[in-house]
Amino acid sequence: MQLAHNEGYVLASYAITLVAMIVIIGWVLLDSRGRQRELKRLEETGIRRRSARTAAPGEPATEKTIDA
Repeated sequence: MQLAHNEGYVLASYAITLVAMIVIIGWVLLDSRGRQRELKRLEETGIRRRSARTAAPGEPATEKTIDA
C-alpha cells in the first residue's frame, strides 16, 4: 500500500492524537485515585457525604457533613 504525498501529516496527526489520549486517560486515573483517597480520609475523620445522611442503628442522627 502506498500512502499519498501527505503521509507525514497524517501519521503525525495520529501520533499526536494517541499521545494526547494517553495523557488524558492517565490524568483521569490519577485524579480518580486522588479523589478516592480524599474521600476515604474525610470519612475516617467522621465527615460524610450528604447522600449518606441516613444514620445507622446506634449512631446519632447528626453528623458532620460536607457539600459534594
